[in-house]
Amino acid sequence: MRFFTKLYVFIGLMVSASLQLLSQTITITAPTSASTWCAGSSSNITWTSSGVSVVRIEGSPDGNTFIPIALNVDASAGTYTYSIPSNLPQGSQYRIRISDNNSSVSTVSDAFTIAVPTQITMQPSSQTVCAGQSGSLNVEVLGSNLTYQWSKNGVAISGATSSTYNFTGTLSVEGTYTVLVSGACGTPQTSSAATVTLSRTPQITSHPQAVTVNKGGSATFTVTAEFGSTYQWRKGGVDIIGNSPTLTLTNVQPSDAGNYDVRITNSCGSVTSNPALLTVNSGNIGAVLIVPATLDFGIIQPNTTTEKTLEVRNTGDIPLTVSEVNITGNNAQSFLILQGGAPFEVAPNSTHNITIRFFGNTNGNYTANVNFISNANFPSTVALTGKIGTATSGILSVTSTLDFGTVMIGTNTERTLTLSNTGNAALTVTGISFGGANSTNFSVTGSTFPFTIASGATQAVTIRFGGTQAGTYSSTALIVSNVGNATVNLSGIISATGNSKLTIASAVDFGQTIINTTKTLPVTITNTGTSAVMVNSVSFEGPNSPLFRLSSPFSATSIAAGQSMTFNVEFNPTNVVTASAIMRIAAADGVVTTNLTGLGVVSLSINTLEALINTISLTPNPAKDYTSLSMTLQRNTNAGIQVADMTGRIIRTIKPMSMLEQGNYTFTWNIMNDAGERSASGIYRLIIHGADGIMTLPLVVIE
Repeated sequence: MRFFTKLYVFIGLMVSASLQLLSQTITITAPTSASTWCAGSSSNITWTSSGVSVVRIEGSPDGNTFIPIALNVDASAGTYTYSIPSNLPQGSQYRIRISDNNSSVSTVSDAFTIAVPTQITMQPSSQTVCAGQSGSLNVEVLGSNLTYQWSKNGVAISGATSSTYNFTGTLSVEGTYTVLVSGACGTPQTSSAATVTLSRTPQITSHPQAVTVNKGGSATFTVTAEFGSTYQWRKGGVDIIGNSPTLTLTNVQPSDAGNYDVRITNSCGSVTSNPALLTVNSGNIGAVLIVPATLDFGIIQPNTTTEKTLEVRNTGDIPLTVSEVNITGNNAQSFLILQGGAPFEVAPNSTHNITIRFFGNTNGNYTANVNFISNANFPSTVALTGKIGTATSGILSVTSTLDFGTVMIGTNTERTLTLSNTGNAALTVTGISFGGANSTNFSVTGSTFPFTIASGATQAVTIRFGGTQAGTYSSTALIVSNVGNATVNLSGIISATGNSKLTIASAVDFGQTIINTTKTLPVTITNTGTSAVMVNSVSFEGPNSPLFRLSSPFSATSIAAGQSMTFNVEFNPTNVVTASAIMRIAAADGVVTTNLTGLGVVSLSINTLEALINTISLTPNPAKDYTSLSMTLQRNTNAGIQVADMTGRIIRTIKPMSMLEQGNYTFTWNIMNDAGERSASGIYRLIIHGADGIMTLPLVVIE
């Protein structure tokens, strides 16, 4: 009986415990499957419960592994504010689990989304599209519930609301494009500008013309075309040697006769010129004596001599026989044939040189004639000129006019005025003054007076033009010297509404270039306006600007409306470096710039460094407050570590170039630049460079 009594008591306790367990419940009311929470922000976790005093809250990115968020939370509160870590990766399978401390009762939310702040990871790139062909602009973005709105020249494009904007090459498509990206988290982001330029198939404006030449002579064909890139000349439809707008044939033979044309090609297509007929007169044309019309000896001092070479050419088809060469005229006694005088013979398509001396002891101008007696079909005469002057006869020579083109109100443009001394002694320029009603609109800049110009030398003087009122301006520049004065007529236009506009690619990347070698890339500017614009100067700025230069010197040039100008820019790294500079092009209506970047490397192959690093990681990425680079080196190497922004500009040196021994390394970047300022959110490159090559790792920095 006692046994049954104890059994009843045990059963009663079990039933009571079961009833108590059945009365414990937890129901999660937020988040739900429709929730999108933002990394780096706060959101409320809510629930209802009964029979539970405290709860434990956990989170999982995939529903499998749960990580504690909060412990011993008062169950009756029904809510908990969750500060979501900013470094959580974006995902749509996050879950929240809430349970009592004994895990006797537990519930898991539906899958929901945690999104990162909207971040553009790949900007749209400028491009050139051929007329009638399709093109597209693309942007890559990190974020959730993203929307897109493309704009052209600041005006929204109707229907352009996806990550890709497709277009067809027409005149109306040219312009500057951006895209505004909005998402569930963060602030809307506007992309960098991308320029779309229209290109066309080559257009021939002047076809090559028929040519008739004598056997042994020369023939030249010329084509003029717009939008041409490469040229291939042909004879009878078969390619021949010739890849420029002009084809010159020398020592033409009858076998060269026929039809010649040129095929002009660019990235948009090709066009072939009309054929031009070459006719070769193969009959006996005799000897043809060719000499220059004049031979000038310049200025010499009294009782001195100078010598010049006179070239005699035979363009005929039989030998040229010269039996006599004589000098006649009032001053014939001051000219003397030293070498190469008659008689002599010149084979077809060959030359013969005659050396003539000029001398005298009295100041003045001297003239004479060289006459030839030969078997040529036509007589030939060369006029000889020279001047004898005193030791103090410097001669100032300068152009008579200088035009400054059109400038905008409130801007300046500059031109170079070249002063030459064609005399036989030095001269001194004491000053330059300006006359006329508009004299105040012109000035000299960069020159100090007086200055001396040696005999036969030149001196460049920079003249500046500008003003604050529209109109047509003119003045005279009076150059004052000790040998006399010279006058230059100046002219220019100041415009109030000029509509010329230069465009240029936002960035040019030279990529990897072996140190102490040169890589050349074209940089093109286009005048998209409706009037000509003057380009005044080209310069390079920035810490690595000495590594970039133009292939040839630049002088002020006007670009017609709708036309382009291409500069060949050289990158010449002298050591291992991540280089950047700004190319600055100053024009009459403003300044345009482009970012230049390049990597100076020991070798174009980066496999040596990649093979040397056994393991490598960069975490966290995206990074907010710091990121750590961990790597294992298989052998010793000399290397450095730097951080560059999207323009290639080095913002932080984490480790200067030095020896790293074999082993494990960890380097931490605190998101600060070398100036001690926090780096803005965006895309960066962590660069490892050294004697074994170079490699880069992408890194996203978030706020």
